[in-house]
Amino acid sequence: MHGEFAGFIRTREGKKRMILRVSGEEILLKVERELRRELSSHLAIGAAVAVAGVMRTELFTGESKRVVTHVKPLGQAAQPCTFKVCAKKNCWKQGGRELWQALETAVAEQDLGDAVRLKAVGCLDECKHAPNVECQGHVHRHCTPAGVRRLLAEVTARTEEPDRPFPCSHP
Repeated sequence: MHGEFAGFIRTREGKKRMILRVSGEEILLKVERELRRELSSHLAIGAAVAVAGVMRTELFTGESKRVVTHVKPLGQAAQPCTFKVCAKKNCWKQGGRELWQALETAVAEQDLGDAVRLKAVGCLDECKHAPNVECQGHVHRHCTPAGVRRLLAEVTARTEEPDRPFPCSHP
């Protein structure tokens, strides 16, 4: 389905829903929390988008819901991917500093300054699995410089293949 992203609202029941304007009509769509976080930081109100998903039927009520699984911006440049590196003591001491340096070096060497943003953050709530990096809503635990290079390769592929689903998924 193609339409215009009109933001998120809360229903009377307190559920968050994405508003998609299609031919003058506003359609409410359920979006999983992880994807919703990514969309709210990457999409501007009024952006043209293509959405894909599934229809789910509630077991007890029989009500059908449209659940969005993929959203792709149309007619705009790909948004930069933000790599959040945990800079709290545990992650930083267990390799976070080296991950940050590897990311800075790789972004500079591959000239990815327009596609990648780096951000040191407080805590990603995965302290036992340090060091941690979050990219597009996915926390990567026990992350290594080699793992970061793999993630950068996926970001590069997304910027070179505009038809790739948004946001890119990481195993």
